[in-house]
Amino acid sequence: MSENRELAFQISEQFRVLGQAVNLMSTVVVGGMDMMHQAIELRKRPHVIIATPGRLVDLIKSNQGEWSLNKIKFLVRPSTPLSLSLYSAAN
Repeated sequence: MSENRELAFQISEQFRVLGQAVNLMSTVVVGGMDMMHQAIELRKRPHVIIATPGRLVDLIKSNQGEWSLNKIKFLVRPSTPLSLSLYSAAN
């Protein structure tokens, strides 16, 4: 979970570089990008999803049961008070 899209793309780039040797697949889910394209990327079942809370909630609500977060093993979120207020605002 990322507080903003710029940070999400920076995190994604690090996963791309570090995960290249083990064929790690990741995708970025943030506002300001095409939701349909992001939904298609999520259907590919990436190993890592880097997302902002608001867009992730939007995609979960609009997917009509097509995919869920039931198989998530780990959720990493920022520990700043700002991130908690962003997450609360997304709900």
